[in-house]
Amino acid sequence: MKKLFTLLLAIGIFMGTTLTLDAQSPRICVVEEATQASCPPCATLNPALLATMEANTDKAIFIAYQVWWPGYDAMYLDNTTEVDWRIINNYYTSITGAPNIIMQGNSGAQSTSYVTQQRIDDIYAETSEFDIMMDASVVNGMLEVSGTVTATSAVTTGDLRLRLILTEDVIYNEDLIQIGTNGETEFHHVFKKFIPGVEGLMMSNDWAVNDQFTFNETFDLGTLNIYHYDGLEVVAMAQDDNSKYIHQAYKVHDVPITVSTDVNATAHEITNLPPAICSGEQTITPHVKIQNSGNNNLTAVDIVYDVNGGTPQTVNWTGDLNTLASETVALDPITFMATGTDEISVSLESPNGVADEDTSDNGSSESIAAAPSVGNMITITINTDCWPEETSWELRDGAAAVVASGGTYAGQAETEIIEEVTLPDALDCYEFVFMDSYGDGLNGSQWSSCDTDGSVVVTDSVGGVVWDYDGSYGFSEEITPFEAMAPLGVVENVLNTDFSIAPNPVSNTATIKFTLVENEETMVKVLNVTGQEVMVKNFGLLTSGNYQEELSFDNLNPGVYFVNLISGNNTGLKKVTVVR
Repeated sequence: MKKLFTLLLAIGIFMGTTLTLDAQSPRICVVEEATQASCPPCATLNPALLATMEANTDKAIFIAYQVWWPGYDAMYLDNTTEVDWRIINNYYTSITGAPNIIMQGNSGAQSTSYVTQQRIDDIYAETSEFDIMMDASVVNGMLEVSGTVTATSAVTTGDLRLRLILTEDVIYNEDLIQIGTNGETEFHHVFKKFIPGVEGLMMSNDWAVNDQFTFNETFDLGTLNIYHYDGLEVVAMAQDDNSKYIHQAYKVHDVPITVSTDVNATAHEITNLPPAICSGEQTITPHVKIQNSGNNNLTAVDIVYDVNGGTPQTVNWTGDLNTLASETVALDPITFMATGTDEISVSLESPNGVADEDTSDNGSSESIAAAPSVGNMITITINTDCWPEETSWELRDGAAAVVASGGTYAGQAETEIIEEVTLPDALDCYEFVFMDSYGDGLNGSQWSSCDTDGSVVVTDSVGGVVWDYDGSYGFSEEITPFEAMAPLGVVENVLNTDFSIAPNPVSNTATIKFTLVENEETMVKVLNVTGQEVMVKNFGLLTSGNYQEELSFDNLNPGVYFVNLISGNNTGLKKVTVVR
């Protein structure tokens, strides 16, 4: 059984609304939850918890901290440092899993069933020692928060802090680049940031009636991954860091947003790209995140995109985005000849059919790595962690058919396993897929019952690394593309260490450099992807030493070729792409 060491997970879901306060105010109930998008019990228990909180928006505030356990959670990755501080490393010390509840700063973590209507009513029936009033707005991407804390009674506390917390009302699965595995599709009141930081604003520990603390903070939202600007919430809470008790809280829900331009479309990250691509003709279906950076709603924009400066394609997007709202748009497939240094570029044009008032943010680009190349076999070396029964892998060919597989490895904990696979097609694009059914990869040392991280290394026949995983992070599935490049008649590449060709891609002439250790008859054969010789250049008998020769590709059609250096019984092989 997997158990956490000590998860200081004080995940809070703050979901209250603004109150109109008199001289004295009821105490607002604060519920913080540690939850996770790959946690099965979270998916089962969170709906009832959320329903209780939604029924008490005038009495309670809810904050959800998306944590790291037990698997992948993209929202945790948005601010790992501050979530870890609050939940795992420093602040609350009693949380040992998810879901777990901290109510009113009570240091004893509880199950979600601890949050009842009676407990909320009991806290709200108390008279708080403080009133909090706060305003929040977003101006040109800067969050501005100001307000006052006023003592309604004389009070002495141990270490009183005002914490300002930014949350998002709702985040949906479709907002995330990769979703969790527990089936939840909506995540409510998700923690984003402590402002100005985790320590909060220090306040006096001795208060007389009507003593006040005034605050005024700003924060650049451009430093955060915000999914929905129109769903931002700001929570203020007065908390004693000695006892962890929360004396009072206040929330601004509908944060007004203004910017300095009326019509302005912004292009953000390009996603849905393969981790790497093989050579030759390739087709990708990119996505791009567009944002309305103007005061007027964005209802239309032309998305123009290309790969490597080739023929552009255009998608005419229509929709309705409020100020700073964004949408990820799936673009039409685009086909291109991969060169090994491929880049996709996107530009936004004619927002709402008029000129963009700020063109500095209209473009975005992303490089796509070249898939590693191997011969006709790979070696998979797996060092298992304490749960090998979760571990398996597949090898898929260019048609997505599984051509080899391995695991699970039950009974082989903390064991080295070596699998050798001969590739069925020596000229194909493959995917190595490594899977962990629990979702924590081989990161075994994170659990109190295991002190071992596993590892995986995939290599080719001459030791070239296709994929190297050190077990230091978790995942459910990792996919690594690579391509076989061993044309018929080509044998072991023993000369590759001292053999290079540049430029690559090449349009006309390339320079090949190689080193011989013995006097040998030496030649170069250029082969197409079927293994057919399309060019031969014979250098005759060469003595040992370093050589540099020119090779013309003028008479070859664009495409992928293999330059086979042959010296005596030794060979070297390099892939080259010819472009025009």
